[in-house]
Amino acid sequence: MFQIKVILLLSLSLQSICLLVIAQANIKKPFIEHLSNSPCIDKIQDGSAFASIRLFNPTQSEEPSVVEIPVGNIATPGLVDWQNTRLVYKGRDLPFSIREGQAHWRAALIAPVKKPRAEDLLVFQISVPIGQWAKVELVTGVSKSQASLTERDGYDVITYPNIKVTINERTGLLTNLEAYGESLLNHPLGLRFFKVGEWVVNYEGRMEALVGFQHPPLMELLKSGDLGSPVVKLVSWSSTEALTELNFVLHSKNVPAIDLTYRIYSNNQLEILSDERPWQGTSPWLDYGLEYKLTLAGRQEKLHDYQTYFPMYGYKDYATSVNSIGTLYHGTKTRMFELGEESLNGRFWRRLVAIYPETERVQKEDPLTLLDEGLIVTVTPMLSQRLPQKLSVVYAKEIRSTGDLVVDSLKKAGIEATTASEPDNHSRSIILLNLVKGRVPSLNNE
Repeated sequence: MFQIKVILLLSLSLQSICLLVIAQANIKKPFIEHLSNSPCIDKIQDGSAFASIRLFNPTQSEEPSVVEIPVGNIATPGLVDWQNTRLVYKGRDLPFSIREGQAHWRAALIAPVKKPRAEDLLVFQISVPIGQWAKVELVTGVSKSQASLTERDGYDVITYPNIKVTINERTGLLTNLEAYGESLLNHPLGLRFFKVGEWVVNYEGRMEALVGFQHPPLMELLKSGDLGSPVVKLVSWSSTEALTELNFVLHSKNVPAIDLTYRIYSNNQLEILSDERPWQGTSPWLDYGLEYKLTLAGRQEKLHDYQTYFPMYGYKDYATSVNSIGTLYHGTKTRMFELGEESLNGRFWRRLVAIYPETERVQKEDPLTLLDEGLIVTVTPMLSQRLPQKLSVVYAKEIRSTGDLVVDSLKKAGIEATTASEPDNHSRSIILLNLVKGRVPSLNNE
């Protein structure tokens, strides 16, 4: 292990793939060990298990949990044919899907993902016993998967064993949610574009030491008028036995386009995400806003650890433009958690709805911790392709001691490495060390 006390920016160009690593205090050996110990193969043999995923459950619930792993953590992009891959757990195929891994506000809304990039996510659900490890193997072979989405008279109906979701394709809005035979939606999802009033914000309440948690101050946008119904387009969708995803784009006059995404998981979870699409010039959100209204059924119980609260000892009244949401709904047959966050003007709005049967086991185990924190996941091994030639480490004389230390560590790990003061444009395997003063530049600008 070696220490680096300055900020370094390492750029590894490997077969036209750029890997950026930033280390502020410590760059540890696992990075170098990954280069030397990752199985380097040129082709995965048919019918073989080429990797495994180990999962540990640290919580007190063994309800099925959603697992999402960047495919780049499993293998070099392009090395695995995901159309010819099976996930096997206890001798049985485990349904899976691959979805776009970009942050939702900057996503290309691609579905299905046919050529995964390193950041795209492998998604599956699994139940792991409390306090135990489980092992899922990735095996070559065709996995049969059926779509869980059907189109009926302008409505998209997604059906899994214990959950049914209906979305109006014309409006892009959720119209029905059922689980375990119980209707869980009081009204269809509401959406409203509006113009902001003259004074923009209405401020209510004040911070008091004794009542600040019970009655926190609030901000609300002043609404001066509706902008009418938006134009809605379903731009992409995908459906497997593990996950169904639908991506809508909504346009309204003078307001930037909004993407609205639904993800329905086979373990009775519904995720709804809404974000602004990129815009240029003066922010349109100074004059316009967007409001969602999701009315779930059941007796409500606030989850205080997931609600927005404010400093107890503030010198001034304090409110925030971003609110966190956490509510438990008790139904006759179900226990439903609603988690999420939203901005005051609607630039983003997110909800996760997780539904469980109202059984003694669920009441005793309380799956909220598992829902919030998830499982511990490790991938063994991470597969990569061989370096096409010797690895070149490029650094200036000002950081020679650090550069020499990196080269020595690579050589000790069994990696052929050479030094250079300037990058060779013809070399396809480069680590570039730069000494950066102040703020580290954006990775997109490198």
